[in-house]
Amino acid sequence: MKLASFVLVLIALPAMADQTAGLPHAFEAGWQGEETCELLFEDPSVRVGRCVFPPGVGHEKHYHNPHFGYTLEGSTVRLSDASGDRELTTSAGSTWSSDSVTVHEALNIGDTDTSYLIIEPLVTQPASSDDEATLRHFKTVLWPQAYRTQDDELLDQLLHDSFELIDAEGNRSTKEGELEFVRNNQWNPPGFEYHIERLAIYPAQNMAIIDGRGVARDYEYASSNVLIKVGDNWRAVSSHVSGFKEITAAND
Repeated sequence: MKLASFVLVLIALPAMADQTAGLPHAFEAGWQGEETCELLFEDPSVRVGRCVFPPGVGHEKHYHNPHFGYTLEGSTVRLSDASGDRELTTSAGSTWSSDSVTVHEALNIGDTDTSYLIIEPLVTQPASSDDEATLRHFKTVLWPQAYRTQDDELLDQLLHDSFELIDAEGNRSTKEGELEFVRNNQWNPPGFEYHIERLAIYPAQNMAIIDGRGVARDYEYASSNVLIKVGDNWRAVSSHVSGFKEITAAND
């Protein structure tokens, strides 16, 4: 390490400590004595938390370690940090990331609940050259195959233990709920294909986002999916479905 870089690190470490001194971590911070976040999963490589804020509920001043965020439900939020106050309007499927420690306070000033997934990598794993191909195969082949063939063992391998699905009506389902669905229901819509419209890999956060459209003969929908890399394997932690509509064949 060059001397100049080493000096900058020495300066930054006390500043970072002062910045977070006495503040709760995001997963521990609440609002007026009530919890707003829950830790969904933690292992040596990653922590995954979910925070939910109804209208008028906020997140007391807290800090984040480097992290990736994914919006499950959007609203309008007032964010307060060292630079002042600003209002942000978010929508389901929007994302953000930070490579440094951040400190802020937030308040939901909108009319609807807002909720987020927060993923903190504890060990950074570089993206391999095969990650894009693996993720495309994961979403377009393996995931539909698990439902089509009622293969709950395959689905168990694809979904992270903290997985949550939010459908177009706002209903939520967990990994166990999806495994139960696959065991007891046949799903084989004629002509189904999933078309990826965005595939973004974030190596520093061991994260990937896959957005696209599922199209069958009789219906189509949009979905946004969050995956994390655990060891050498990708696992889905969230899927949000929207824009479901039936397709009516044109009259001859």
